Amino acid sequence: MHVQFSGEIGPFLDAVQQRQVSVVVAASCKYASMGASGSAAQIEQQIQGQMLRAIHTVIAPKMASGQLSFKDLGTGNTASIVPEILATSGLGFAGIAVDRLVMTFGIDGHAPAPLPAAAAPAPIVAPVQHMNVRVGGFNVHASSGGGIDTAGLRNQLVDKAKSQLMWWAFGAGIMLIVVLGLAGLGYYIWSHASAPPPGAAVAAKWDGKSPLVCAGNSAMTVTGVNATLPGTAITASGNCSLTLVNVEVSGGTAIEAGGNSVVTVQGGQISGSTLAVHAAGNAKVTFAGTKVTGKTQAVALAKITGL
Repeated sequence: MHVQFSGEIGPFLDAVQQRQVSVVVAASCKYASMGASGSAAQIEQQIQGQMLRAIHTVIAPKMASGQLSFKDLGTGNTASIVPEILATSGLGFAGIAVDRLVMTFGIDGHAPAPLPAAAAPAPIVAPVQHMNVRVGGFNVHASSGGGIDTAGLRNQLVDKAKSQLMWWAFGAGIMLIVVLGLAGLGYYIWSHASAPPPGAAVAAKWDGKSPLVCAGNSAMTVTGVNATLPGTAITASGNCSLTLVNVEVSGGTAIEAGGNSVVTVQGGQISGSTLAVHAAGNAKVTFAGTKVTGKTQAVALAKITGL
């Protein structure tokens, strides 16, 4: 499947002219749903929100540090940051595989260049899984494409029955081995399916010395932390639920929220030199008794309340 989206990701500081310059992006990517919930329209809306957030999150600190320039954006010299953007989007945690990201940028009020025509998507083929299990003296081979190799089991049982003069048990032996093989395969699938996905458990401890990232289905509460960081201090994506209690956070962008994340800030102080809060996708950021210094920006269906 192919989706196109666009939106504002700036402004960024022009160090030569000493002014903020607006930047918009037009982008397209290919995606495949790997168990994501929702309709096709809802999945595409989620992709648009989280990808816009990821593009801003990756580009903003690189523009501030000089790793990227307005010339790089204008000439499309951004291929090297595509893998970082895809990883930052957090879409993999939501069961959405994304690749072939193409971007063009419009700078200082200019429209982005037209995107290239989308090529026909290549079919996504699930890899065939193989398993060999030793059960009752027999080698049981199974695959996700062809099931249990009953012919191989039959040959093994015939050979063993001949050597032990057990022809009377031929039929019963076939059934027993098939049942044991199915039980072993079922246990294998269950044990792998029930294992927690990598990175699903996110520690709630944060010392404020490095950026805080809350992604996937994580639920986190951070209390009483002071943090001053040059780029984006806090990033919430996916279905993250993040609660900040009496924290004092300062950064280029203090809070970056995207996807379906929910960020609740109680007390404390939030300040950003570029943006205090940037919310995209379906993200919701709520303040209660918090001092907020700097601009806030909500795009797509995102909401910022309590200011």
